[in-house]
Amino acid sequence: MSKESSRTRNKGFTFIEVLTALIFVAIVLPVAFKGISLASSVTAETKHRQIAAGLAENLMAEIVSAGSFENLMGEGDFSPDYPDYHWNITLDDWQQAGVKQLTLTVSWLFRGEKREISLATLVCDHEQ
Repeated sequence: MSKESSRTRNKGFTFIEVLTALIFVAIVLPVAFKGISLASSVTAETKHRQIAAGLAENLMAEIVSAGSFENLMGEGDFSPDYPDYHWNITLDDWQQAGVKQLTLTVSWLFRGEKREISLATLVCDHEQ
């Protein structure tokens, strides 16, 4: 064999090299896509939690600033801006007379599952 024919023969990839590269890609790509999908899901859930927390904080501030806690139990949603987020308010007796615990829970559906956050604060019961 001449030197020229051996040089031209070594320029391409062998079948084993190509097969190894394809197997490597077949293993790495699904893992990479799963990681991207997981990161996207976490980002979306974090966004929902931030929205719910902001809505809860605003509603809690409105309730506390109004100062009237009589017959406060109830539920509703944040329509028209955020109709997918629902709120629920409970007012429970606290360990000390004249003090009640106000709990506000905001819920929403994320990928078919109910998610929720709750805020609670203590308020003075003016009836006593």
